Amino acid sequence: MNNDSSWGKNFKNLAKEKFLLTLDPSYNQFKTYTNILLQGKNKKVSKICLKVLKKNVKNDSWAWIELKNSAGEPGWLFGSADFITFETKTEFVFVARSKLVDFVFQNVNFKKPFARDWWLAKNKICQRKGKEDQISLIKISDLKTIKNTYIWKK
Repeated sequence: MNNDSSWGKNFKNLAKEKFLLTLDPSYNQFKTYTNILLQGKNKKVSKICLKVLKKNVKNDSWAWIELKNSAGEPGWLFGSADFITFETKTEFVFVARSKLVDFVFQNVNFKKPFARDWWLAKNKICQRKGKEDQISLIKISDLKTIKNTYIWKK
């Protein structure tokens, strides 16, 4: 899985403060884009695809959505996670993956030709040169409007 002990540290620390347990996923869960499990007091486990904030990010108001990975296979949007959780500088935004799928298909323009440059990917599909991926940028504030989305403040 992820051998970097600092990966997801902010998330794990906040979960601990909320008396939630973080667990490593099984190999099969990891292969289908669940990279952390979150267990509550009632023992219910949620599968999380955590999108950590990249170091030196200046603008965290947009999030990448992966419809297809670089090999052209279904991306994490279509994985097994219950929630896609986006880290910003001030919070974690939990979006139910199934609701995010609906949101993407209602709000991303699939009719225009693929954007070739990342800065043109806002609510459009971008495919990088030489790759089979299909990704799009969605505004974090728009993600927060999706029903049942919730926030953990840092």
